[in-house]
Amino acid sequence: MSVLKSKEFTIDGLSGSYVLAMDDLFRVVGVYKDGNILNPAFDEWTDAVLSDESKVIRATYKGVAGESMSLVEPEVSSEFYNTESKKIENREQAQALIGSSVVQRSPLYAERPSFASPGAVRYSRSAATSTMAYPIDINESQDHLKISRYAYKRTSVNQSGPDGTSAGDLKGTLILPMPKVSDSNGAEWGESDLNVFGIAAAGVYSSMINSTQQTTIGGLFNQLGQDFSKAKQFLDAAAPGATGIMGSIIASQAVKNIGITVSPDELLARATGNIANPNAELLFQGPVLRDFGFSFLMVARSAPEGKMIRKIIKFLKEGAAPRYLDTNTALLGTPDIFRLRYSSKKLNFFHDMALRTITVDYAPDGYWSAYDDSQPIALVMNLQFTEIKPVYDKDHRKTAEDSVGF
Repeated sequence: MSVLKSKEFTIDGLSGSYVLAMDDLFRVVGVYKDGNILNPAFDEWTDAVLSDESKVIRATYKGVAGESMSLVEPEVSSEFYNTESKKIENREQAQALIGSSVVQRSPLYAERPSFASPGAVRYSRSAATSTMAYPIDINESQDHLKISRYAYKRTSVNQSGPDGTSAGDLKGTLILPMPKVSDSNGAEWGESDLNVFGIAAAGVYSSMINSTQQTTIGGLFNQLGQDFSKAKQFLDAAAPGATGIMGSIIASQAVKNIGITVSPDELLARATGNIANPNAELLFQGPVLRDFGFSFLMVARSAPEGKMIRKIIKFLKEGAAPRYLDTNTALLGTPDIFRLRYSSKKLNFFHDMALRTITVDYAPDGYWSAYDDSQPIALVMNLQFTEIKPVYDKDHRKTAEDSVGF
């Protein structure tokens, strides 16, 4: 049902300003008083609708004077009242969330933002690399998160080093309020087990890679002979246990041939009550790539701000999408990458990021509520980024001394 709202008018004997809401047949479906929706169960609703002033207002829209007031069915006006009440309630909740009196109670929200705040971000809607901002009048002197989008570019086969970069041409910049801030650093470690034979082999290998003084083939083989001799002495010293381990390994393989699966340690434990010493250690296995998640509540306080919110979401979605190559349909191009920076230098730094997912909840309160132009009053945007290369010790050292590094 499309709804037409009349201009404001007053009624003799009643206080306040009234607005009629009419359907496409100019039947009254609702009444607003001072921006609030009136309950159709109240006498004031009926008095306002049946007043002479209301008849004149309706006639000016329908073009028929002197006609009696036409009303919709009670259930229609009740449904309209419930829907509008929810919208007003949601606007008031949004106003409380952002601590601002700018959120309008009327669906016809403000058309122009104010840039009165010193240091407010100025933006251009037309420039390809314009700076977008939410809130639209955010003060750049306050702490904020800056997100820049770049084309993905490869300059070498290996770009994972501390000085490697994959950022190409700048495609735009976005300013957002400070999110919940946290960072997590670490490396991948894993458990390693070696029995007595593995220890002997590791000793030979370690000696080989440390024998840098050997420059001839003959000298290298001579060193290998010495290393194997040391390994033999090591195994001889552990002969009783090593013999039992070797026997359990041979027996385990033998019974596997007849369909019985049992580990060498199980055989050794059942025969002697011992197991092979695993010589367990926790060893470094590689770096990890850090993940960062951000969540932003975005409330449209004006029509331009609603447009800016939509522009920001589209900007991020486009950057996260794979590139379709019109010149070579057999291949796909890498999505754009993002560079994140906090305005505060006392917080962690970031390497270049891939935007893994962007999720937008257009009804964060559990029900749909929007302005007359269908712009959601409030939405929640969740961004999940992953760094495209690891953090090394060198990265921390090149940051300022009084910073926390990466």
